[in-house]
Amino acid sequence: MALIEEIQAAAISEAGDVSALLRKCKLLAARLDAKAFGEWVACELNGWLVVP
Repeated sequence: MALIEEIQAAAISEAGDVSALLRKCKLLAARLDAKAFGEWVACELNGWLVVP
């Protein structure tokens, strides 16, 4: 199954693991060189910790 299909399936699954879904999104962001998307995913995975 292609990565995008895995992400789509995980996104609509009621028993899905959000952390696993986000890690797949992080991989997709890296493959697409989508920096803003990757940064958003990283923030979601890290709990939006803001260090002054």
